[in-house]
Amino acid sequence: MSAKTYDSALDNPNAEKKGLAITAFIISLINLICCFTSASIILVPIVLILAIISIATHRGAKGLAIAAIIIGLIAAIIYGTVAVVFREPIQDMKMFTSNAQFYIDDYEATHEVPEEFQKYKDPKYDDIWANSGVEGVDDFDSFYAYLIDTVKQSANQQASQTSFTYTEEESTELVPLFA
Repeated sequence: MSAKTYDSALDNPNAEKKGLAITAFIISLINLICCFTSASIILVPIVLILAIISIATHRGAKGLAIAAIIIGLIAAIIYGTVAVVFREPIQDMKMFTSNAQFYIDDYEATHEVPEEFQKYKDPKYDDIWANSGVEGVDDFDSFYAYLIDTVKQSANQQASQTSFTYTEEESTELVPLFA
């Protein structure tokens, strides 16, 4: 009687193929770093698909595939939590940035925080404003004034970098490129 040796590579030709598991693991790590962005919406399903295919086809690196699934799910949970907790402030910030000039003009005319942002004057937010790291900001009114000033300065810098003014003398010296 001769002893049979068992060679898993002969039984499963996919055993040496580890690319899907490694790819899923690397993408899951990248996703974990970027889990506060919308990239998670795309990356988590990719990770899960690659890792599940790797496990289902009995490819090598099963541990990496399982780790990728776990890390991907953790990143999805973090992204979901952040999206739920910060949904309203994110929407308000989008509204502010979309209508920045309106809010700047309104604030310069009235020096009042608009009604749609009054909710941030609630005492439950006081610690956020006090710990914002901005000197002189200890409540929402001072934060809003700082925000308006910052947006105005940024807009002025962009305008000064992109605007070109010429005297009449200088403009006659300009040569067209395709004459």
